[in-house]
Amino acid sequence: MKYFVSIPKNDRQFLSGKNIKNIQLKEDTIEFETNEKSIQRLQNEISSIYLKNQRKEKIKKILKKYSIAFIFFLITLFLLMNQSFTIQSITFRLEDTYDEKVLSHIYQYTKKIGPFLYLNSSIQTINDSLRNEFYDYEWIGIEKKGSRIIINIKKQDEHSFLDEESLVPGELVAKKDGVIRLYFVKKGIVLIKEGQSVFAGDILVTGNVKHQIGGIEYIHPVGVVIADILEYQNVQVRKKLTTIKRTGKIKTEEFYSFFNHSKKISSPFESFDIEEKIVLNTKIFKKIKRIYYEKKEITSTYTFDEAMVYAQSLIHKDFSSHQIHEKEELIYMNLIQYLEDRDYYYFKYIVKKRENIATFQAMKPIENSNDEENN
Repeated sequence: MKYFVSIPKNDRQFLSGKNIKNIQLKEDTIEFETNEKSIQRLQNEISSIYLKNQRKEKIKKILKKYSIAFIFFLITLFLLMNQSFTIQSITFRLEDTYDEKVLSHIYQYTKKIGPFLYLNSSIQTINDSLRNEFYDYEWIGIEKKGSRIIINIKKQDEHSFLDEESLVPGELVAKKDGVIRLYFVKKGIVLIKEGQSVFAGDILVTGNVKHQIGGIEYIHPVGVVIADILEYQNVQVRKKLTTIKRTGKIKTEEFYSFFNHSKKISSPFESFDIEEKIVLNTKIFKKIKRIYYEKKEITSTYTFDEAMVYAQSLIHKDFSSHQIHEKEELIYMNLIQYLEDRDYYYFKYIVKKRENIATFQAMKPIENSNDEENN
């Protein structure tokens, strides 16, 4: 083992015959390197001698030199690990499902420490609370992806009441005014008859199977109620319609993501869609395949006749997108008014349809306490 030694200048005569290296003359001392054997001889000859373990001194110098870098490394490591626990954003998967009450409810399960936001409950606990509070949604829940919380909501729609497996109690109500033409009910008590006029909000089929005897016992009703509807529909068509479509050109790249830190987006296309797929997933890193799809604007210019045909196709498309039964039909549409300005054509049609007007309306379960039962 090598030692770094310091002795008084007056004792320099004792260095003769010793294994001495790297001698440095100071004002009152002499500093040098030597081995353990020479140290033992010098300690017998010199009373004032100062020893340093060279290995320890080097370690101290290294630690001193790189201490700032080491601290920076520890801070970076903490931030990367902390990223997997912190929340940077809470967003809805679909924009049209935004619900401020849902957002406020989720924030009740968060806590802020300094600039960082954390969940103070498990995902499962939050999901159970959401489903209990917002029972009128067909589905609601959150998932955590990296530092993002994504809210998934599926609303009750026209098709939901055909779900015979659903246990959500409620009623089928009219979503529009109309005249009842026919109905097909599998579950529930029918409250209407053919030829009857109904208004939006009227109960068509109740899930209360004890309705006729004045009791209360709700199930999930299942059925279709088809009525004749007469309504106005306004359609505006831009004279120059610009749409954005994919050109078919793509570029792919693969990269590794450590602690959910994603690579910066770098596309060769000016306008593009992006899609990411996880190829390999571990606790520390992920291998991700990123695909860029080029998009370009396509402009179409409509004449009046072309715009009118396009407007009618939009009405047909809207009807077809909601059609769930073969007895539904679009009977006629008549143009009753049109206008135009520099940029748009405006069409107003009177449309007669035979369509399903039943929509499911959930009911909050009635809770009976033991005290109420005893009373």
